[in-house]
Amino acid sequence: MPGNLGDPLHTLLRQVWTSPRWGSVLGEAEGMRAEVPDAVGYAEVLAAAGCRVDAWETTYLHILDPEGRFGPDAVLAWAMGTALRPVLDLLPDKGSREEFRVEYGELLRAAYPRRPWGTPLPFRRIFAVAHKVAA
Repeated sequence: MPGNLGDPLHTLLRQVWTSPRWGSVLGEAEGMRAEVPDAVGYAEVLAAAGCRVDAWETTYLHILDPEGRFGPDAVLAWAMGTALRPVLDLLPDKGSREEFRVEYGELLRAAYPRRPWGTPLPFRRIFAVAHKVAA
C-alpha cells in the first residue's frame, strides 16, 4: 500500500483543494484518500483473522525524470497520472483545471526541487504478507 499520504505530494494537494479559492468549487476534501494503517495496523488485522504475518514498510527514492523532459515539474507530471487526476476531473472547465494545476505545481516545485540527476520523490510503501494458519 502507498503510505505517503502525509508527504508534501498529498498535503499540498489538500492545502490547495481546501483553500478559499478552490474549496468553494471543489467542496470538502472527503474525496481524498484517507491515511492507511502502518505495518503494525495491518499485522493486527491479519493476525486477528488467524494469519501468520510478515509486515514492513520502507521508503524508496523514486527518481523522476532524470532526462529533464519536465524541467522543474517532474513531480507535477507524475501527479497528473495519480493523485491530481481525480481532483482535476471535479473542476468544471479547462481554464480552472489549468489554474489549479499551476497553483499546485508552484508548491510542488518548492517541495521537490530538481537536481542535476533528476527529481527525487521519497515514496513510503507498506507491505504485508499473510499466511493462513491451518486449523
